[in-house]
Amino acid sequence: MTMEDVGSRTRSVAVAGPVAHLEAAVAGTGFGNVHAAAHRYEVVDIMSRLKLAGGRYHFIGAGGVGMSGLARLLLGKKAIVTGSDQNSGAATSRLNGLGARIYAGHSADNLDPATEVVVISAAIKESNPELQMARRRGCRVFKYAQFLGELMEHFQGVAISGTHGKSTTTGWLVYTLKQIGIDPNFVVGADVLQLDGSSGCGDTDLFVVEACEYDRSFHNFKPSIACVLNIERDHLDCYKDEADIVDSFHQFAKGVRPNGVLIANGEDMNVRKLIDRLEDGRNRGTMEALMRGDASSPPRIVTFGLDPRCNVSAHNVRQQSGFYHFDVFQDGRPLGPTRISLPGLHNVRNALAVIATAVSIGAEADQVLESLDGFKGMDRRLMLKGILPAPGSKSEKDHIDRIDPIDEGGNEAPQPQRGAFPPQSRPAPGRGICVLDDYAHHPTEIQASLKAIRERYQPRRLWCVFQAHQYGRTHALLDEFAHSFAQADKVIIPEIYFARDSQASCDAVNAEILTERIRACGADVQHIATFAAVCDYLEQNVDAGDVVVTMGAGDVWKVSDEYIQRLRRNR
Repeated sequence: MTMEDVGSRTRSVAVAGPVAHLEAAVAGTGFGNVHAAAHRYEVVDIMSRLKLAGGRYHFIGAGGVGMSGLARLLLGKKAIVTGSDQNSGAATSRLNGLGARIYAGHSADNLDPATEVVVISAAIKESNPELQMARRRGCRVFKYAQFLGELMEHFQGVAISGTHGKSTTTGWLVYTLKQIGIDPNFVVGADVLQLDGSSGCGDTDLFVVEACEYDRSFHNFKPSIACVLNIERDHLDCYKDEADIVDSFHQFAKGVRPNGVLIANGEDMNVRKLIDRLEDGRNRGTMEALMRGDASSPPRIVTFGLDPRCNVSAHNVRQQSGFYHFDVFQDGRPLGPTRISLPGLHNVRNALAVIATAVSIGAEADQVLESLDGFKGMDRRLMLKGILPAPGSKSEKDHIDRIDPIDEGGNEAPQPQRGAFPPQSRPAPGRGICVLDDYAHHPTEIQASLKAIRERYQPRRLWCVFQAHQYGRTHALLDEFAHSFAQADKVIIPEIYFARDSQASCDAVNAEILTERIRACGADVQHIATFAAVCDYLEQNVDAGDVVVTMGAGDVWKVSDEYIQRLRRNR
């Protein structure tokens, strides 16, 4: 691990450069973990340059996970933060408690005359009165991703991208770095259960962010290290087709700084296309650079995967008591064994991405492997919400094993000990009802999550309450959705969650059509329109030993909260 004091309030972390890579390769390690001093950045200078300390920032749409996380990061850097959101909630209340001033509702009066920078969420339209006032006053206006990119220009940026798994992998990387003594700044698109939120201030010049491909937002980032977990069809409201998506990831990868590193899934077909294009361009670029006398080098590529031909690979992958164990190899050389607490084979691949990225940052491999198992997951990612007795049960064996408090308003109360599948969370058959919540909203994610739940829990019956997210996505991927529920014993489909949908998309598909297509593929499925009716049906039909998972990117989590409330009342 290579960190050193720079004589002030911050420390500089070494990111591998070409000289280090050569030295490491000669030594047989394959990864560099030292970095030329010319590439170091000191956060103290950055804070002065960008006016973070004492700078005035206004967030329009401050209640979202990403926006509120970025606002908390600025508060930690001693900035003055104001903002607004259409509705007050836990996120805005927390910001106010940290010293921000967040208003409920939008009004031009909310914008402080001294405001210098305005950051807007993707949902904010030009007609917003605060945005209009900001433009009249000449404030610098950034979209959320644009401002993240602006910050990253002055840090050692680490950006985690991919169609699936980027929140979990980003949070896991931050957790692992902190466990071994590297303290990064970070912004993630979901709450990290063990890190008290979706963002944090560190004492190094590292800035770790989740890089989302929607609306090509990640093109704003120019990181020192980038990671591409996978590439698949999604967000077809802003991409023409899969080739267009691959092109977009290629553009993101080309933004990695000279002497940087690209961590890439060596088994993913579309990522392999990306790698091939980058290597072709790198070979041409290297020749041109040599002719110019340019000493910088293009980013090097480190692959990960289960395939032993990948630079970082998992061997002897096995399950023991529902947990994955495996041996990690790097360029054919064993680094050591490890175990992960998160369920599912997909999380073995995410763990390999964490290992490759952390070591490229400068962490010692053995420390990384020792730290992986401690990570318990992200909010709404295969998250255990409770294990409760079935209604009317009097048996001692059906006592409550675990329950996450829920406030009277039906919202989750933050509990740092929450997580996905602690060791005691695998109930014996017939013992209680397990209730989980998951963010999966793409066919690939649904299949991976249901398989992981069945592996870890071995339920008597697995119930999936799936709320499709966006009519456009549902219509575009209808066939894939229809085949995604083979691992579930019972499937319930409420109404589709509306988000950024056109009228044509809404006319093309509905929950009834989705239900019929799923049924045609052999699943036991029914459409129940309202959340209240879903809870009624669960109350009447779920038995001890069953597992219920609410699944989707919308507000289906309300079903698990309400169902738990009812089970508690019926104890």
